[in-house]
Amino acid sequence: MPITLDANGKYIHVTGGTSGAPVTWEDIVAADSSGGWGRITTLNAAAPKQYSVATDTIIYIGNGGATSTYVAVERCQITFTNGYFQIWSGADVTKATLRVGRTNDEYHAVALTMRGLTTDDRIRMDSPGRWYIYNSAVVFLSPLSASIVPVVDQVLLTGIGNKSLIFNNGITATNSILGRVQVDSAAGGLAFNNVVLSILVINHVLPTPLRDADIQSQLLMFNTAAGQVVELYDSSHGPAVYVLSSGPTPPEIHQYSTLGMTVMDAAAAISGAAVVVKNTLGTTVYSGTTDAAGQIPNQDVLFRTRVVTAFNTFTDVDYTPHTVTITKAGYLERVLTLDMSTRHDEIEVLEPLPDFPATGDVRLATAYDDGSKVGTLALPATGDVRLATAYDDGSKLGTLALPTVSDVRLATAYDDGSKVGTLALPAVSDVRAAIAYDDGSKVGTLALPPVSDVRLATAYDDGSKLGTLALPAATNVLSGVGYGAAGAEFTGTLEQSIVVGEGITVTITEDVLTATIND
Repeated sequence: MPITLDANGKYIHVTGGTSGAPVTWEDIVAADSSGGWGRITTLNAAAPKQYSVATDTIIYIGNGGATSTYVAVERCQITFTNGYFQIWSGADVTKATLRVGRTNDEYHAVALTMRGLTTDDRIRMDSPGRWYIYNSAVVFLSPLSASIVPVVDQVLLTGIGNKSLIFNNGITATNSILGRVQVDSAAGGLAFNNVVLSILVINHVLPTPLRDADIQSQLLMFNTAAGQVVELYDSSHGPAVYVLSSGPTPPEIHQYSTLGMTVMDAAAAISGAAVVVKNTLGTTVYSGTTDAAGQIPNQDVLFRTRVVTAFNTFTDVDYTPHTVTITKAGYLERVLTLDMSTRHDEIEVLEPLPDFPATGDVRLATAYDDGSKVGTLALPATGDVRLATAYDDGSKLGTLALPTVSDVRLATAYDDGSKVGTLALPAVSDVRAAIAYDDGSKVGTLALPPVSDVRLATAYDDGSKLGTLALPAATNVLSGVGYGAAGAEFTGTLEQSIVVGEGITVTITEDVLTATIND
């Protein structure tokens, strides 16, 4: 790993190293110390170490492609007074790599400050090598002019004041904060993911789509082609916007936001659900179905077209809010209204269709379930509904009066079991002969006596008959014989005497024969 000092005594050249075994900053410091070059001063030897690099020092990474070089700078603070790192790869970008910090590792973060040489006050990285910057802060005290395509992740990359960072071949940045950035060519790629920029200047470039960029102050685009369309995806820009076109047709800025959607029921994802997205003009901007995971592909939804006519002068056409309609057989339709000026990742839960009643439970001739079913239920007449009971949505009142319990056969439950009859049916011997009763299941056997067997003037048979039997007087009934009303109402007084001969009378009373002799 040769580390040498240029003949001018200011430039340090570093070659060698790999990604697995890189040349480290400590190796460069050790070479400076052992060679007595005096280009690097250690300000603090304890971690994180602090270093100052002497005026007009350039540290070259690589030698124009002759030797593969990989340099890693970790967990330190480096300040160039007038100088910087220069990546020198030659035509093959893989021949020279400078890594500052470690990916996803804050512990090895670096604070790096660089200033252009006093000769032109520029920091020049004119060779297309590779520069990876992770979890670090890089501050440029002079304008940066870089032909390399930096890869920036979780980094503060900024110039001081109005010092621009000019990338001649693009830049890839994620989760970072960038200062005033100017891109003169996007040939190497221009990609932003969750990046905040103070100012973005795109000059002499056919702009590639910008994603996930928050341009807080100004979006400036110069010398764009006539009628050029600049596309911003999930991005925003500050209050000032200016696009200078080289032709008569004004340029346009098209702004998009991402729509992601997952459709579920209460338990799992729903595949095959139809999703239709329409803008305010009623134009369908997406129509498709969900996959096995219940998702549609993320959609870039156009929510605004901005026609720029002068500095900070533009006309907007808005296409949002958007209407999203989700349908699936067996589920209720779901309609959403979304303001697509911001990103949406929706999780929508569909509700199953309600269970329709059987036709026998729906009023006769009433159509339901989109007309596919017709009810067969006939409402009862009012005479079949209990007295004063309202039904048919209160439009009818029942007139059926329930009998009293004394009018219902003994032990018979009625009125939904809330009542029990107390009426005891007579025995057949208590019902007139040949009279059927109890719904014809019984026939009476009681024979009514003729009127001649019923006491004189006594009414019977519901008063339709009068007895003609006249009871004898007691004097006509043998003495001691009871009769009338079960043989107890009257007692006969008639005595029977027989004269047997002169002076002899025989009297018979019940079972006693009495003979009387007259003197």
